[in-house]
Amino acid sequence: MGIEHEIGPEFDRPGEECGVVGFRFNQTGLEAIGNGHIDPYQMMYDALYSQSNRGSQNTGIWSDVGLNDKHAINRSVIRPGRPSAAFKKGQLLSLFAPNPSVLLGHNRYTTTGGEAGGQPVEFDDLALVHNGQFNGFQEA
Repeated sequence: MGIEHEIGPEFDRPGEECGVVGFRFNQTGLEAIGNGHIDPYQMMYDALYSQSNRGSQNTGIWSDVGLNDKHAINRSVIRPGRPSAAFKKGQLLSLFAPNPSVLLGHNRYTTTGGEAGGQPVEFDDLALVHNGQFNGFQEA
């Protein structure tokens, strides 16, 4: 038996939250990427662009492009502005390596922290996007 919730007027449109997007490609998706049938970075850009009303402080994309000698190869690019400005209308997507298996994207709606709060946040073996601010976190 499920629990029913009534959606009130406060949920009828986007409020003050960041935009978050994630893609994980299965084997079929990876083959489609490898064959050039889909462009994963264009998909991410389009998704971030379509929700860019959710944030305009900065836009970021993190890409996990697989393993090399058992170490994850990843790349995070965070730039100021909405996706069209941050990635120069898609021209800067070439900064990423081909054939990612996981992509994370973020449009930042600033409440505190300004540009220093750009995401995705990349650690050694972890990348994270969320709607909020890390308390006491400072970028290196």
